[in-house]
Amino acid sequence: MTTSTAIQPRRRRWPKFLLILGLLAVALLLAGSFATGYGLRVNSFGRMALNASLAVLNSGEARRDSDGDFRNIVFLHQSVGANLIEQGSVREQFAAAGYS
Repeated sequence: MTTSTAIQPRRRRWPKFLLILGLLAVALLLAGSFATGYGLRVNSFGRMALNASLAVLNSGEARRDSDGDFRNIVFLHQSVGANLIEQGSVREQFAAAGYS
């Protein structure tokens, strides 16, 4: 009686690993898209990706052109700032405090 020992092929783990990695990347992109309010709108998501990549590409130029002086910046979002600007005379108060 002869016994044959068949060589068992090694299982390849790369396809599974790449599939899991790809699914994780898609899940992270979708989570980020929903977290930023873009949802599944492909056009808006593409615009967001383009803006982010352009910001990274142009960051060297911004650093090169910076003279190191700090600027006073006031960010007033429209959801809370509209009434402050119209009814709270914010512009006049900033001008009186020396901001241009």
